[in-house]
Amino acid sequence: MDGIRAGHLARAAAVAAIVLAILAVPVPTLPLAAGRGPSASSLAVALAAPVLTMDPPDWQMPGGGWEPLRAIWSAPAPGCTLEPQWYRWSMPDPPASGTLNATSGPVVEFSGDASQPGRTTIEVRSEAVLDCGTNATLELAGAFGNLTVEPPLALGLLSFGPAPLVPGEVGLLRATVSGGTPPYTVRVNWTDGSFATLSLLSPGAFSLAHAFPAGTFDPGLTVEDAGGLVATAALPGQIGVNGGLAAAIVPAAAEVDAGIPAIWNASVDRAGAWFDTFEECDGLRPSPPMPSGATAGSCTFDSVGENSISLLVAAPLLGASAEVSAELWVAPDPSVTNVTPVGPPEVGRSSYLVASVTGGVPPLELLCAGPAFGEPYAGSIDSDGPVALPIAPASPGQLAYSIVAVDADGVASAPDNGTIAVAPPLNASWEFTPATNGSGPALWALGTVTAGAPPFQWSVVPAVVGPSLAPGAGALALPGPFNWSGESHEDQEVRLAAMLVDAAGATLPAGRELNAVDPLEVDDLVITPVPGVDSATVSLALSDGLPPYNVSIVASDGARWNVSAAQNGSQLWHLDFPGPGVVDLSLLVRDSAGDTIGENGSVVLNGPADPGPDAGLLSDVALVLAASLGIAAVVFLRRRRGRSPLPARPSVDPTAVLRGIIAPADGADRATVEMLAEEAGVPATEARQTLDRLVAEGTVRSEVDEDGSEVLAWERDLAD
Repeated sequence: MDGIRAGHLARAAAVAAIVLAILAVPVPTLPLAAGRGPSASSLAVALAAPVLTMDPPDWQMPGGGWEPLRAIWSAPAPGCTLEPQWYRWSMPDPPASGTLNATSGPVVEFSGDASQPGRTTIEVRSEAVLDCGTNATLELAGAFGNLTVEPPLALGLLSFGPAPLVPGEVGLLRATVSGGTPPYTVRVNWTDGSFATLSLLSPGAFSLAHAFPAGTFDPGLTVEDAGGLVATAALPGQIGVNGGLAAAIVPAAAEVDAGIPAIWNASVDRAGAWFDTFEECDGLRPSPPMPSGATAGSCTFDSVGENSISLLVAAPLLGASAEVSAELWVAPDPSVTNVTPVGPPEVGRSSYLVASVTGGVPPLELLCAGPAFGEPYAGSIDSDGPVALPIAPASPGQLAYSIVAVDADGVASAPDNGTIAVAPPLNASWEFTPATNGSGPALWALGTVTAGAPPFQWSVVPAVVGPSLAPGAGALALPGPFNWSGESHEDQEVRLAAMLVDAAGATLPAGRELNAVDPLEVDDLVITPVPGVDSATVSLALSDGLPPYNVSIVASDGARWNVSAAQNGSQLWHLDFPGPGVVDLSLLVRDSAGDTIGENGSVVLNGPADPGPDAGLLSDVALVLAASLGIAAVVFLRRRRGRSPLPARPSVDPTAVLRGIIAPADGADRATVEMLAEEAGVPATEARQTLDRLVAEGTVRSEVDEDGSEVLAWERDLAD
């Protein structure tokens, strides 16, 4: 019997050598996550950013006209699409030249203010989803345009001289043209039966010469620009042409407040002449009449509007007299009304209060104070009309303000006192999380607006766009929650880009990369033989991934199995094999998201209890292989992905043989260990005694499992 056993062992050793040579050839292991290719970002072609433009970018328009403005997105390459989410229009500079009819939408209208000509900058900002087929991004861009409101067509600074003038003497009419669109055509009616026409290529001063006969004349001028606009004007006083007496009167200022004396100066070409005022000059006549040397005087007017300073000039010795007059505008007291904010004011953002200032003699000084302004503010304007006053509120709430206008004569308006509602800075909380809805895995973006200027607009754009993973946008009338969700059945990170914008134009971006499906995990692979039969049980733990799972098992003896698991957790399958021996198993676990993980293991099948000679030879080969490769009858593998052979161990040293059996198992039944050691050439008694010694030394850990059996583990951190 010993001879037969020795022969079996010799043949087994030869077979083991062949198997070891085969196992020494490197074999590729299964990938940890088969089927995962390069990310979309690594394959994306670098593209230029999309462009937002304003049409027209620069424009001139007459005061009182209007012009449509359009915001236009341009995709960076063919095949790319842009889906605008919102538009915000604003005038960063004070809106002194006109107004916008809206602050949102792709098209707005700008209306020019004829009383406030000048250049105004318009800004539009917009957010759009750019999709070029591989991924989607959230693009935020801005564009500027400039509109110049031309001043109204006007004739000004009219004068005629010299004075006095005798019949046939040539005088010179001077005036200026401003505003409108050149070229200009100027026509003059001299009111003596003759006319004159002059062409001007640009605005500015011009002059025309003319000789009058004796008499009194009141020339009138008309100018027409290239756009058909017409303006008229007349000299401030009549022209007197005679050989006896000539006089002139000039107010010190063209405009004065009601109740404030208007200073004037008069002149005459004859000595001994005297002046007398008419009743329009506050109803008081100088007494005695003013001589020609006393040429200064004043008038006080109570009626607002256009008034005249008229004088009667007399030369008693000549028996001649003349009437002269000058026009004067009497302004009402200044006032400040209709104070409104430009857009919803918000802490931390520049804004304006627009006030309507009327009356008073320019220039006017505006004195502004109150919490709405922060620091007191002072500025000046050259004419009445709307004026933008910058504010910088430092805190939210109902903030008070006070505005007073003081004109050039020192007359102050009644203060305009009020409050404006200032919103706190835009703020929101975001939560990005994977979840599950009725259809399966999903990505969620949950937002809550806590502060800012309503209404609010939000948008969420996933980097990977599909039928069930599309961009979303919405609006909130007041602070509060909102949410976006999309389904994703792929095991890949998806970038969610979010944007929140409020009515004051403040933006708050957010974003995160997350997985709707966490990567598949496979742990605790255990292959256990069933004693006495060619069977084994396979158990492992499945976690994460997308159930259900499919498990493909391929044995080295050619057997194949396909099993499934409906949910994650611990799984157990029973496998029947064609015969006993050492069998290698390759497992490929795939979840419904396409994620795959490979696991490898081996098992020693004991076979029937009473094997024949050939079966005994196969059993001997299996036992020798188990001893030489360190494979126990029960094999525990923890997340092994691939398999590498262990070197053959000598069987002459009982400690080395026992270590080769116990160490790889990480928990082996003692009876099985002693049996394998005996089959490897260590007598049963010696094996038992050696185990007792190793346990006593602490080299081997001995425990009792749930079935009451003693199991052994090699303490790797202790010396042999």
